[in-house]
Amino acid sequence: TPLIEKAGELKASLHPMKAAMFSIIHARAKKLLLRNGGYMLPPGLASSEAVLATAEQFPKKDRFGSIVVSCGSGTITAGLLIEAECPVIAVSCGMSVTAQLGRIKRLIDVTTPLSAWKIGNLELITTKYSYWDKEESDCPFPCNEYYDRKAWSWLQDNYSRLPTPILFWNVGGNCLPVH
Repeated sequence: TPLIEKAGELKASLHPMKAAMFSIIHARAKKLLLRNGGYMLPPGLASSEAVLATAEQFPKKDRFGSIVVSCGSGTITAGLLIEAECPVIAVSCGMSVTAQLGRIKRLIDVTTPLSAWKIGNLELITTKYSYWDKEESDCPFPCNEYYDRKAWSWLQDNYSRLPTPILFWNVGGNCLPVH
């Protein structure tokens, strides 16, 4: 397959694993990597460093009516909430919103003392998607069909109800003002 070929080009070692819950597979992979001198990043990069790095990238000089972002681990959303003065609409890419909300609160608590009203800026949206559903709609910029494109599609359907100007935060790192 193309992914196996790409792994070979990168001189990666492939290790077959039995199917299991994500946490079990992650623990197995981490153990294998550590044994071989590697390092495993936290799932979803759920770390205070990633939260603060996102907050640092926020365009502070600009004022927005709302921000729309795709939400997976909640790390990027937590970083946006630190700086945003407007509503942050986090569109779930198909994960458990209960787990996402809990993770966002924990990430913010360990990163910065944040007033309760900032959490009140968050609107966590569930959609019709499961995590493995692709969103095939057109998008004017590169984005992942399992992730950002779901939020972009939601924004297209709900644009008229949001305060403008809107900032669409492409998790890949590109901020796109939508007028």
